[in-house]
Amino acid sequence: MHIHVIGAGAMGSLYGGLLARSGCEVTLVDWWQAHMAAMAANGGLRLSGITGDAVIALRAVHVPEGGEAAIGGDGSGDMAIIFADANS
Repeated sequence: MHIHVIGAGAMGSLYGGLLARSGCEVTLVDWWQAHMAAMAANGGLRLSGITGDAVIALRAVHVPEGGEAAIGGDGSGDMAIIFADANS
């Protein structure tokens, strides 16, 4: 299953990482360029917790603010999960 996670902050990154670790193909999408670049440079998303530390391989895509509508327009995803700040 290919899942687009739009909004790769704390919760989006956590859920995206856990989905990828369970075997799903995950694309994290966010406007935060430094965060997306760090994941690309480090081979994925680093998760740390009570189950241990791991670097989870997934695709991280930067889109300019307001450009989220362009992601997944080619029909490549099976599902999209959107995470947004409560004050957005």
